Amino acid sequence: MLCRSHQFAVLLTVFVLTAIAGAAQPSAPVRVFILAGQSNMEGQGVVDLDHPQYYNGGKGILQNVMAAPQSAWRYAHIRDAAGAWVERDDVFVRFKVRDGVKHGKLSIGFAGYPGKHHIGPEFQFGHVVGEAFAEPVLLIKTAWGGKSLFADFRPPSAGGATGPFYQQMLAEVDEALKAVPVEFPQLANRALDISGFVWFQGWNDMVNAEARAEYETNLVHLIHDVRQHFEKPKLPVVVGELGNGGRQASEAMRALRQAQWRATARAEFAGTVAFAPTHEFARPAKESPNVGHGHHWYGNAESYFLIGDELGKSMLELLGRKHRVVRDIAYRQEGGADPYQRARCKLDLYLPANADKAPVLVWFHGGGLTAGSKDRVEATGLARFLADRGVMVANVNYRLSPKAKYPAYVEDAAAAVAWALQHAGDYRGDVKRVFVGGHSAGAYLALMVALDPDLLEKHQCRPQQLAGAIPVSGQTDSHWTVRSERGIGRDQQVIDATAPLAHVTAQAPPMLLICADRDLPGRVALNEQLAQAMVKAGHQGTQLHVIPDRNHVSLVTWIAKPQDPTSKRILAFIAD
Repeated sequence: MLCRSHQFAVLLTVFVLTAIAGAAQPSAPVRVFILAGQSNMEGQGVVDLDHPQYYNGGKGILQNVMAAPQSAWRYAHIRDAAGAWVERDDVFVRFKVRDGVKHGKLSIGFAGYPGKHHIGPEFQFGHVVGEAFAEPVLLIKTAWGGKSLFADFRPPSAGGATGPFYQQMLAEVDEALKAVPVEFPQLANRALDISGFVWFQGWNDMVNAEARAEYETNLVHLIHDVRQHFEKPKLPVVVGELGNGGRQASEAMRALRQAQWRATARAEFAGTVAFAPTHEFARPAKESPNVGHGHHWYGNAESYFLIGDELGKSMLELLGRKHRVVRDIAYRQEGGADPYQRARCKLDLYLPANADKAPVLVWFHGGGLTAGSKDRVEATGLARFLADRGVMVANVNYRLSPKAKYPAYVEDAAAAVAWALQHAGDYRGDVKRVFVGGHSAGAYLALMVALDPDLLEKHQCRPQQLAGAIPVSGQTDSHWTVRSERGIGRDQQVIDATAPLAHVTAQAPPMLLICADRDLPGRVALNEQLAQAMVKAGHQGTQLHVIPDRNHVSLVTWIAKPQDPTSKRILAFIAD
């Protein structure tokens, strides 16, 4: 046995050797992300101001949005058990404002206004990337209201006078990097790795026809010049869509959005530049605090939170975290003269990282066959969640009524499923494990494709090639939009060739029917009717699950929540 002094000497030696070994190993570099743009990057999302005249009584402010039962889970990470705003120890923010520099741990208040009453995209962006990396994260914001890419941010390679705010943007980033040891002493002595650049801007270019016409090329020049400045030719870049105005945007805004998308879709940027759709996050003025500020998303905190979430997840996709996305794959080649069909018949393919022979889920969004998009947060959230767990997801757009009438959207759905059966293997998916699913109207489409053999046979495919169908809260009689097109009332049940119930067969692929206990009136009964009819027909693989404590919307929006019963059943069904 060692004497006490000898024991102490041995322990001291071990401690010293351990300390030396630790000192010899360089600390992981700080992940630095640059967030640039104009006033919407500055941050206009209202946190807690609720004056009845000036802030619409607090509608759409963060503290009220996060309290809504249907979305409370999404915000659970931003307040601690005592109700205080969380300050992350691993994510830091630096933003030079008019009267000084805001710097500190990520929380609320890193916006262009005094105090801690606003958020910008940095808020949830920081939470998203902070959760993804073990190393610390530093966000450097540089933004000014009322500035254009055409003049103020004009990059050098675009020709003409270089924009003063392009120069100021880079100067502020360089200044921030030099100031790290003073402003963030906990990050001192670590290497600083410029890991990504986020651009969220466009309003001032949109309102100028000349600037709008040049926007695509100017954005391409901006990306090249920023990369050159930081000596990173493949620096990941995310461009946030000018989404104000939502789906009902003006012609000028749509043109600007197209310019943003075209710039990011260039072959030279493949895999390193992403377009982040944001228009689905627009909220009505009457549900927002700043009812006269449409150019600022009406100050709606939910909009800014979701924008930051989308920008963060798009950045992680570029950095190869868990999954990546191939966007806007055309799945219908016929009918090329129809511009509406060309525009709508596209899908986004969410590819699991390092997956080989991954199961494939073709997913159709909801919206009553009259609205909706593969870019809606419910659809993208589900696709990302499943892709992170090894499932390849084809998130599909299809034509909508009244521009298209039955059977156009059903035929689109069949074409998308046939595309997956024939081409998912090109992306390392398993064509022998292709599933079809959707929510609400999307579930109706999934059921029609899985049950009516004529739809897939037009593409030299059969329903029996499918590994299963996963309709979530689907309508099993004729869809009410189909009835409306035929002049039939919504409440009049019709079971004919347009209804999944009319195509019941023992030869259908296995089915996982899911509904909410508080679903739309009659929806559970319709699914029970289909399940009973399938069993009566001799089908051996039909399951029906009614999820407790859910309604028609939360059934799909809560799928990414930890231990969610819906996602657990979907993953188990796919794995079976």
